[in-house]
Amino acid sequence: MENEFVLGFYVDKDGDKTNSKDVFIALIEEQLFSPTFGHAKLHHNYLDVCTKITKEEYIEASKLFYTPEDYLR
Repeated sequence: MENEFVLGFYVDKDGDKTNSKDVFIALIEEQLFSPTFGHAKLHHNYLDVCTKITKEEYIEASKLFYTPEDYLR
């Protein structure tokens, strides 16, 4: 079953997909969740310059930080 909140898992344009500061989850309603910074507004077209990663890569990079369980279903 697809997660109704999550659009995908991403790494910033020039980021490192193993670094918790660089990964985030794109959410519905123009929001994102970063394991180190929390929730923030997702700016228009920002995903166009980012790289999609797998949920497993996100989990590995963010393993020392809290992520709401609903986003990882």
